[in-house]
Amino acid sequence: MPRVHTRTRKRAEVKRPMHCTGPCKVAQERDGDTEIRVGDKYYTWARKMSRGGITYFKHVACGRPRPTQLSSRKTAQIDEAQEDVVWPDVPSLDFEGFEGDPTQFNADAEAFVEACREAAQTIGEVARRVGEEYQEAFDNMPEGLNQGETGQALESVAQELESWADEIDSWEPSSTEPDWPDAEGYLDDDEGRESLRSDVETAFSDWAQDVLQEAEDATSEYPEYNG
Repeated sequence: MPRVHTRTRKRAEVKRPMHCTGPCKVAQERDGDTEIRVGDKYYTWARKMSRGGITYFKHVACGRPRPTQLSSRKTAQIDEAQEDVVWPDVPSLDFEGFEGDPTQFNADAEAFVEACREAAQTIGEVARRVGEEYQEAFDNMPEGLNQGETGQALESVAQELESWADEIDSWEPSSTEPDWPDAEGYLDDDEGRESLRSDVETAFSDWAQDVLQEAEDATSEYPEYNG
């Protein structure tokens, strides 16, 4: 990834047109004008091409440049999906009607695992699509060339991304429910019942944080194209 610099537009640069690569939020307030004006803060970065390179600009107000803006790698789409994924928040348990059996919250645990699984699968879907793009590039190579180093690297990463997406689809946490405290001995008085609720909440929260970390770890490192 190229280095991203933050600067402020100065008058000395005014003769050189500089436009936001977008999506440009500033243009909505300037009748569609995406130009970076004097005094505007902006990001700038350069992408190397086969012949020279291109410098890009983006208003700071429009957010940092996205992975797909920083790189032409197909896998930058996965980087973007990892940035955009919305992982579920650890929910608070509803203790109304709680009579001392923590397993009544197993349904909450199951719903949380499913939410983590769905979030992870949004990354897997992008990885699968990127794998298909690499496979298509391999399939479109002339006969003979596809047996060379580049062709083999394309086919290899396509298959690896497909497998990685399959692993995400079948992901399961190491533990599907919390290690609930034994309710025996808690229910003798109000203080004990309050202590049980606290311990149940802690057990659920600790377990959910572990599940969330496992889901994030499972989607953090994808196969790279080495061609």
